[in-house]
Amino acid sequence: MHILIVSNMYPSTSDLSFGTFVKTFHDGVICLYPDYIVDIVAIRGRSRSKTGKLIKYTNFYCSLLFKLLIRKYDIVYVHTLTYPTPPIRIVSLFKNLNLIFNAHGVDVLTKSRLAERLKQLCRPLLKKSKFIVVPTPYFRDIVKSEFPEIKTSQILISPSGGVEKNFFYSTIKNRNYILNIGYVSRIVKGKGWDTFVHSLMLLRKRGINFKATLVGTGNHIADLEKCILESKLSDCIHFLGPIGHDELPNYYKNLDVFVFPSENNSESLGLVGLEAMASSVPVIGSNIGGITSYLKDSINGFIFPPGNAEALADCIYKIATMSDQEYSELSTNAFLTASEYESSYILKVLFTKLFS
Repeated sequence: MHILIVSNMYPSTSDLSFGTFVKTFHDGVICLYPDYIVDIVAIRGRSRSKTGKLIKYTNFYCSLLFKLLIRKYDIVYVHTLTYPTPPIRIVSLFKNLNLIFNAHGVDVLTKSRLAERLKQLCRPLLKKSKFIVVPTPYFRDIVKSEFPEIKTSQILISPSGGVEKNFFYSTIKNRNYILNIGYVSRIVKGKGWDTFVHSLMLLRKRGINFKATLVGTGNHIADLEKCILESKLSDCIHFLGPIGHDELPNYYKNLDVFVFPSENNSESLGLVGLEAMASSVPVIGSNIGGITSYLKDSINGFIFPPGNAEALADCIYKIATMSDQEYSELSTNAFLTASEYESSYILKVLFTKLFS
């Protein structure tokens, strides 16, 4: 079988966290099907300038056009419905393509006019595609609402490649004397980093000793640093910036609790929450999007209303003051939940459906 993987997101040596779920899928196909021929056309790493972005997309589109025109593929697997679409739509006018799309987040719940136009451009391709892969039942319903012409039988649920084995750490976890709280996400509007910092201000007033670390990058870093300074919590809140995907397992292992305060309804799954759980870390997450597909209140963590700093502080306080037995149960349940999403299992199930 000859497969082409297409994505405008893929890790680079300088941007290891960009599109890691695409790399997991790519590596999984190569590992599980060594006899298959697998090509990939991808944009590797983010561009910091408009010129750099233009060059990358020009090369991306030219390479994609060339491969689709010259070569015959049994399957063309496309990550995202928007930006890779134009060359595919052009070639589809005179060549039959066996398309599979992977839809998630802002691909469907677009946030710009350009993305919305590209989504509409993709509409006839989706109707003719073999499958549309989505990460959760929550997002399946969104896709069905946005594209009512798609048949239910076309939609497959598979959680973004799952959690890689190196994230799993099964242990009887004991909290540190100083509660270690983590956050991993983009530092942009809607990700809830400001709600997180405000909740820590409230937590300090309750006399809880903690250390909080934030990992990520984005265009609101200056606002985050200002917020930390104004909160007068610089001694216990530290912004680490971006770290490599291979460094995240060790980061998660040292946490007592992971906070996932996103306010975006486009949060189609939230893989970072599952990665934290794989390290036996309870998660506190917003009651939004696909997060609640795996986060169960008082079972493997706690759920709070998005944007509500007081409710988030209450949840962290519960973690800090519960008994050792209660905390151990949360920790164990978090690990067991993540075990259901282990990548080799998830990918085997997905590939069986895709390649049969």
